Amino acid sequence: MSEENTQFYGRFDDDPSNTRKPYAAQSDSAGYSIAKVFGYMAIFILVTALITIGLGLGLNYWIMSATTDEEYANIGQTIIILLIVSGIGLLVTTIVSQVVFLKGKHSVVVPAVIYAALMGIVLGLVAALINNWAILGITFAITAGVFGIMALIGLLSKGRLTALGLIGFGLMFGAMFISLFMVIIMIFFPALYVWYYWIVSFMMFAAVMFMTIFDISHIKQLAANGALNNNLSMYLAFNLYVDFIYLFMRILLIVIRIFGRRN
Repeated sequence: MSEENTQFYGRFDDDPSNTRKPYAAQSDSAGYSIAKVFGYMAIFILVTALITIGLGLGLNYWIMSATTDEEYANIGQTIIILLIVSGIGLLVTTIVSQVVFLKGKHSVVVPAVIYAALMGIVLGLVAALINNWAILGITFAITAGVFGIMALIGLLSKGRLTALGLIGFGLMFGAMFISLFMVIIMIFFPALYVWYYWIVSFMMFAAVMFMTIFDISHIKQLAANGALNNNLSMYLAFNLYVDFIYLFMRILLIVIRIFGRRN
């Protein structure tokens, strides 16, 4: 990590050259810094939402207007190509955003916006295949509510919540490890597969919630110490955006199953 980004994480009080601001001024500055992080996050979500809606509606129209097997085949090929390209792009931009931030020489805005756009393509394909905007709207409302609760806990909590972050990381890696055996369970123990799937899913879901609380609490601490600059704010907003999208996709699977049973 570069010296510049290392300074971003330093404590404001540890620098003797900094003079203390009045408490009210510190609170206003910290509040503005936190609002800026959530503002950047909202922009990333907006980029994804606009592309999701545009692509979803466009593909729905294309599917509904198709009349021949050749047209349906073209639609299928287009969907597969978009999934492959966007999947590779998401992986690449994830790595690039980390490298750009660690080097500290350039802004993470470009890879972050590209990631948000690619995620919009993925969700647009999902929206077209589901073809039920009510389900997507309900999922978004639930995700926003869950994320809002996690944000309040992180902002109102006292201390660093390091233990909560470690629990989240532990659950995440544990779920990733046991998910490696899902194929074996599906082949040799099909009756247990559904339970195994839900255990892994809820472990991942809980991990993201704990890590979201920890991330927001960490943002509050950095803002209070005057350690948030524009690039760091954008990077932290990108991390929160990724947490939000992951929650959205997990909740979407649950909502689809519920509506599927009713229908």
